This record gives sequence, structure tokens and C-alpha cells, in this order.
Amino acid sequence: MENNNHHRFHPNLYIKDRFLVEEDDKGNTHKVARAIDLRRRIENIDDGTIQLEVAFYDASGNEQVVTLPREEIFGNRIANKLVTLGADITSDVSKKVMQYLRDAEGIAEACKVHSHLGFATYKGKKIFKHAITIGDCTSKYMGDLNIEPRGTFAEQMAVINEHILGHSQQELAFALGLSGTLLPIISKDADFPVLCVHFKGGSSSGKSTAACTAVSAFSYPDTNASDAPNESGGIQKNGGLMRSWFGTLNSLFSSMTNKNGLTMVLDETSMHEEDDLANVIYTLAGGQEKGRLTDKSVMMKSARWSGTIISTAEFSLLEHSKRNEGIHVRLAEFSNVEWTESAEHADAIKKGLKRAYGHTGPKFVEHLLTIGPQNTIKIWNQWRTRCTEILKQAGADKFVNRIADRYAVIMAATEIAEEVFDIELDKAGILNLLTDAYIEASPARNIAGAALSHLEGYIACNPTLFPPKGSSNSYKEISGVMTGNEQQRIALIVPEKLKQILSTGNFTNTDVILHKWRDDMILSCTDKFTKQYVLTSGGNQTRVHVINLPATEKDNSSRAVVTDKRRPVPKVTVPKTPKRPGELPRKEEASQAVALPVAKIIPVPKVTAPETPKSTRVLRRRDDSSQEVVSPISIKRKLNPGHFVPEVTYPGTSKRPDELSRKEEASQAVVSPAANRSFSTPGYKLPVKVKPLFPRRSKGLFGQDLTDEDETED
Repeated sequence: MENNNHHRFHPNLYIKDRFLVEEDDKGNTHKVARAIDLRRRIENIDDGTIQLEVAFYDASGNEQVVTLPREEIFGNRIANKLVTLGADITSDVSKKVMQYLRDAEGIAEACKVHSHLGFATYKGKKIFKHAITIGDCTSKYMGDLNIEPRGTFAEQMAVINEHILGHSQQELAFALGLSGTLLPIISKDADFPVLCVHFKGGSSSGKSTAACTAVSAFSYPDTNASDAPNESGGIQKNGGLMRSWFGTLNSLFSSMTNKNGLTMVLDETSMHEEDDLANVIYTLAGGQEKGRLTDKSVMMKSARWSGTIISTAEFSLLEHSKRNEGIHVRLAEFSNVEWTESAEHADAIKKGLKRAYGHTGPKFVEHLLTIGPQNTIKIWNQWRTRCTEILKQAGADKFVNRIADRYAVIMAATEIAEEVFDIELDKAGILNLLTDAYIEASPARNIAGAALSHLEGYIACNPTLFPPKGSSNSYKEISGVMTGNEQQRIALIVPEKLKQILSTGNFTNTDVILHKWRDDMILSCTDKFTKQYVLTSGGNQTRVHVINLPATEKDNSSRAVVTDKRRPVPKVTVPKTPKRPGELPRKEEASQAVALPVAKIIPVPKVTAPETPKSTRVLRRRDDSSQEVVSPISIKRKLNPGHFVPEVTYPGTSKRPDELSRKEEASQAVVSPAANRSFSTPGYKLPVKVKPLFPRRSKGLFGQDLTDEDETED
């Protein structure tokens, strides 16, 4: 501390030899206290509050520097905080110390700081708050985030030119990192303050690397502490605008507070403990925290934010949220995109951006302030029109305009970035990625269709809860009944049960779904979406939802197959298998479904035969018409001498079954899936006694012993 004798009110108080001294009229000095001085007057441009930086010597002779709110120094409790921290202020000298500090404030260095980030208005002019302000104000960031640029602008651009340009996925991430600055500018024309984007993919997809690319425009690109030195020469203790999902919702929203026009990243959503993320997404996309009360029941001021928020996870946020239409508009999800070409590519991007970051964002903002908001809005409107046209070609729905507005923010940032940095980005490739995301999410946006598919699946998995209409009331509990036919299946479901069924699929807004079903003629109703029906025999009339389900069709094997015309049935290929002797050829491919062969029934002459013990290897089946279903596959057996086989003929032939050719077997005999099983034919006269010829004790078709080569597989 140096002697400063230029005080306005009390020039007789000054610092000398590490003490605060007072000079009397005769020029003699008297020690008042250990030296204490006021170095800086700090104005916070966010709220106009004043802080003072005070330096003093403690009892050990060490110099201490503290920054305190002005009221804690000159308030009613004079210098209590300073005394606590070790300043030499006693009650008998406190008045003189305060007189000296008040004079020192008038000549102390004045500076401005801020803790909020992004666009703001200061003295009627637009500025942008970053590590230092951009615009007609000089202020420095005073906070915990590591947003101080590192390296040089040229070094950061070298990483972009080498590892990002030429890769449309990385270029999309680069544009997303700049897109947050456009949201506060277009806020008067757009109905959304925040652009929410989610990267879904495996651990090796490069999603976190893409998030690093985006956030490096304005801050240190990692969730961990930076290895960059701070002002005092130490190591930064905090990360930048990229943080993990881990923590409470209050801490999550607090990290977003007072950031107006930045891109922020929430990495690894799987660390969050919320089962349903719909409310979290709605709050983030709304840019405002829900109102809360203080401990005195006074409404707190709600925290606000705007910009772009990117989240990453190995799962879909939409699938982990309650099903409603609005969430699909507010969140753009990119699923299973390969953001990097290899592990080496990802490593090069991360290492390069950690050496040089925080330069491209401020330079981009400088250009926005130069061209003015009108030109920025004009570029965005042009891309709104173009994105709408492209998305409509891909498949229009009622949300296409709102989604196009959000995509236009990304494309406008891409166009402006080309001008600012004198680079060429793959706008067509970025548009393709956006269009792919739109198409992939299209079925999920059809909440009514997804709910109907969920209901069909639930009925198929729980048939006992939906017995036929009019059946006896022998079921313990039912959710409804089924009626109609295979061409027109109708489900009559109790309203409360329908809500429970839909809730198992995260469909919470049942009324919206019922409205859509009614408009699409899926729901038959009079009023309140219900009709009165008697569900079970002897039951009372009950109000139910009458829901028309997609038709059921049958294939050649008479198996019921539910078809959904909304989705094409994929081609199913049956793997080739080796043919056994006597086996009919199989069709190798089935275009719609795999069908079992249809059993052909032929009349069999009535021939009596003596009762004999049935072999365990004999397959005998009869249908309702008492007509026998016989396998066409004749298995040759070695008979003992004297075996007699009666003449039993099939219609249209005089030959015995064992004399039929393969073609005749295929055309005249019965086709059965059990192509390799033995059979018995009525009318065969079995010998009274059969002498075994082989040592194996397995019994054959006619009671004879079989060798390994004679035995067939089941």
C-alpha cells in the first residue's frame, strides 16, 4: 500500500509505514490502526450493485484482499465483516477508519463486472456479455464458469478447417454452437425462446464430441475442470457451458439462469434420476423456471434463459417422456448419427478444441451487432420458407411450420457463419440431417396412431381381459369385450380401463387421443366418446368406448394375422434347410408372412383292424368330420417274412400307399407339417406274432424292431 494524501474530506488521515496514521496541526503523526485501504470500486452492470475491494494487514502482518458489498462496509454495523476477516478496526478508532475509507472510495479505480451472460441492454444500447462485453460497454465476467478464451482465433479456426469442415455432422454441431445467439434476436417473431436438441447414440457414436464442438464457440468444451491457468496463475476449478445431468432439477435450472443467447450442453442424460423427463423438457424449452415461494410465502422472481440447449444420452428423451404432441415440436432428436469418422477423429477434435476455444462465438456476435437485428430476422425468414417447403415434400403434418421455424434457426446460423469466417459449409448435408430427423420422428408425432398401435398390442397380449361380447361372466376381471368379425374388429372398452391401458404406454392426454380417433372414424360414439352396451351375458348396460380396430386377415394356414396398413410388412426370408427323403419341397421365401402348409383332407375307406398297442412313434389325427389326416411321407420298413398288407387304395389309384410314387404322394396324399413322422393306415392287418430281426428294441410302425438306419426323427 502506498501513501495517498489526496483525500478530499480528511487529508490528515493517510497510510504510512504500513499503518493508518493521523497528522495533527503541528505535523506530528499518530498511529490509528494497521494499514487499510480501498483499491477498487466495482459496479455490477447486471443489477447496479456496488462492491468494494479492500486491502488490509492482519495481526500477523500479512496482506489480505477482500471484495464486499458496499453496505457491509458503510452500513449500520460498521465494518463488522472486516473485523471478522482480521482488519484492525476497534470501536475507539472505527470512526476514523470509516472516514478514511469513504475518502478512498472517491479516488479508487472504478471498474464494471457482470455475472449474467449473453445479450442485454446497457444504458439503452445492445451489448453481449461474455468474458468481456461486446458493444458500448467495458465489463468483465465475474463468475465460476470457464468462458475465458484460450489460445488464439487462428488456432481455433485451424482445428475447424482440419477436423470439422467436410464432415456434415460436425458442421451441424458447429452451427448449433452459434445458433443460440439468434434466439433473442428473433424472439419477437418466433414463439420459442429456446431451441432444444438431443443427440441419441451409443458410447462410440461421437455424440459427446459433437457437443464439445458446439460449446467450444463460447467456453471450455468439457464437463470436467479445465487445465487452463486462471488470472492468479492457478488452475481453473470449473468447466464451461457444458455440464452433466447429474444433480437436482433446481441445480439444473440454476445453471441455465441468466444466460440469454448462448449454446449450453447437458451431457449424459442417463445420469438424471427422473423417470419422466417431459416436464423437464417443457421447462427447458420454455426458458423459464416455475414460480416458487420464499420461506415467507413471497413469490420469487422466476429464473429465465434463452438460446440452444443440447443434451446427449444413449437413449431417446422422447421415449422416456409422457406421450404428447407438443414435446415432439419442442425437441429435435437426432438418433444414431455417426458424428465422427473414427475414434482418432474424435480425439483430434477434442484435443484441438481444448487448446483453443472461446473465440468463434464472440466474433460471430460482433457480426450480428454489426448487421443489426433486421437483417438477421430477414435471413431467418428466408430459411423458414425453404425449410417448410423441404419438410412438406418429406411428408407434411400439422407441426411442419413450427418445426421448420426451429430448423431455420440452425440454417440461418450456418449461412451467417460462412460470411463471418469465410468458409463453406455443407448446407445441403446439414439439411439432409435435419430432414432425416423430421422423417424419423414423424410416426411418433402421430400420437393417436401410436396410441392405437399400443392398444392393439395390449389386447393381443391380454386376451383374457377382452372376451367375446355376450360371453358368460366367468372372468375374474375384464377391461372390455371384443365383437365384430375378422373384417371389422370392434373393441368395447370401459373408459377407466382405457385410460389405464394408455398410461402404460406413457399416453397421458386421453381426451386428445379420443378426439383424433373420432375424427378419423376409429371411435364410434354419441356423446362423451361413449355408447351404452351390455358386455357380458346377464350384465347391465355400461358406457364404453367403441373402437374400430384394423382388420384381421388370414393366410393360407388359417392363422389369424393382424395387418396394419400403415406399416409395410417386411420381407421375411426362410433359411434353406436340407431336405429329408420323401419330404415335399418348401417355399424358400414368403413376401408377407411365413405360412404353414395347409392340411389336405381325403376320405379313407372304413377298414377294420384288430386292436393293437399304438406305437409311440405313430401320429394319428382326426378332424371334426371323422376324416383321417395322414402324412404323405411313407417310411420304408423291413418286414418279417409272412407279413400281410391288405389292399388299401387312395381315391383315383389302385396302388397301396407304399407303392405310390413321390409325385402321386404329393398330389393325392395329405400334406402335413410333420413331414417326417410315421403314420398308421386303417385296414392294415397286423400279424399275430412278429419275430424281431434286429438287436435294437425300438418298435416300428408294424411292431417290428428297427435299426438306426430305419428309425426316423420326430
